[in-house]
Amino acid sequence: YLSDLLSPEDMDKLKTELESLVSPAQITFSEYKLLNRAGNTVTVLFHAGSIFTRKKITGYRCVLTDISKHKNYETQLLTEKAFLEHIIDASPEAIVLTDFDNHIIKTNKGFTNLFGFTAEEVSSKLVDDLIVPEDLKEDALQIDQEAMLKGTEEYQTVRTDKYGNRIFVSMILSTVKVNNEPVAFIAIYRDISKERKAKLMQEIQYNISTVTLQ
Repeated sequence: YLSDLLSPEDMDKLKTELESLVSPAQITFSEYKLLNRAGNTVTVLFHAGSIFTRKKITGYRCVLTDISKHKNYETQLLTEKAFLEHIIDASPEAIVLTDFDNHIIKTNKGFTNLFGFTAEEVSSKLVDDLIVPEDLKEDALQIDQEAMLKGTEEYQTVRTDKYGNRIFVSMILSTVKVNNEPVAFIAIYRDISKERKAKLMQEIQYNISTVTLQ
């Protein structure tokens, strides 16, 4: 009996749903949790329709489909999504998550601090249109292709902020995978403008000292 498998609350819910099936065209689709013979909880999709004999309901035709694996997979995806979002939000670096067409899915506070765009301003927009200089558009496409092939790539390049200022950045671009299938890009940017300036000053000082010695 179903009453041996379902909780009292679910039995009441099921009775209500079955009582609502007053015509042959009506079908109910609901999820239930039941206990199998091993005592394990199983999630099932419950399909039911009324059986009519001489225009009277004489029974119900029910089909139960085990969707436990699907629900476990769904739970895993939600857990991984929450974990990824926590990492993105907690990082001080500028991070942007995009689909493979480069539409922005999510950014963090570090992205706003570095490039000046709020999360609302960039949602669903193409990241290359926002922060890639015109003279580096083709390079950005090449970087995407290499990341797709290799999984993770690191570069030093130039990006622009909301106001058009060019920023030297260290960029790590990786593919995000779920069950070994790539589903998105994640890019991490770090401002290296001061490092570049310091390195340039060292080179200038070295060149001056070399010329002086000669």
